[in-house]
Amino acid sequence: MRTTNAGLILLLLTGTLLYSACGGDNGAEIVVDLSHRDLCQKAVSGEQEERCATDDACAVEQFCWRAERAACTVDADCPADANKCDILAKVCRHQCANEDNCVDGYKCTDDANCAAGYLCTAGLCQIRGHCRQCQSDGNCPVATEGCDHGWCHTICTSHADCDSAMRCSAGFCRKPIVADINFCNYGNKDLVVDLDQTKLFGNADACAFGEWAWGDESTNTFSPDDCSMNLRVFFAPPDVGDYYALIEVYSNATNFSPLWLTFHGQAVEAECNEDLDAACLPVCTSGEADFQPLLDDHPEPSCN
Repeated sequence: MRTTNAGLILLLLTGTLLYSACGGDNGAEIVVDLSHRDLCQKAVSGEQEERCATDDACAVEQFCWRAERAACTVDADCPADANKCDILAKVCRHQCANEDNCVDGYKCTDDANCAAGYLCTAGLCQIRGHCRQCQSDGNCPVATEGCDHGWCHTICTSHADCDSAMRCSAGFCRKPIVADINFCNYGNKDLVVDLDQTKLFGNADACAFGEWAWGDESTNTFSPDDCSMNLRVFFAPPDVGDYYALIEVYSNATNFSPLWLTFHGQAVEAECNEDLDAACLPVCTSGEADFQPLLDDHPEPSCN
């Protein structure tokens, strides 16, 4: 029987689902450590990138990548974090912490000239870059690889084309981001989980969460106080953006049937580090409005 109380999403978004055991014959009761996950600031390539000031800081045959600068003709064309226009190059530069110490307000001679989070690199205040392998397919040494957001990844059409630890996303084999969900049976009878009935709901973007694996598929029965049940969900976003999904777990539990698990993933071009960078995006969050339509309508995405 499907749980109909939409207000349960408030419990989902605050974390742990509580159980109702208070003695007596309460049957099997499923409890999850975290029923809602926000996976924030995850590089779309799936790579853990080293930070750098120059190419010398990167491994052999890697380079220090930075995002392209905004074009400009006057200072007003530039964003707040890069608010000086280099008239000759027609690109925006980062202003020095004290313009009087720098030629044209942005040409530095020392890290001390730059604001927190910036280094004086090649005479300019710049944020740290990210070590990467390629700028085009021609930089990749293997014919079956292509340049995927700065990394040489195997070209694929399905998961079968990739190594077991990889997932095929946007035509490339990438390392997925992993979310582990742990469960307990806090009832007084065996919990029987219908592993094969675990189901994904959402719009097309939910397919980024379309792969998962149960920790031990040899058993689906868990005795009282057994906390050995684990579900590993893979987040493999095709591009930069936000992704939302609902996964339902079916069992004989008397408290939640089915159990709702909600996921929000945020894929970015390059991860930001609050200890190293001048400014990062606010920590990503999701709320009731993001998941209520999925709970109300249960749309079923068509995932490859």
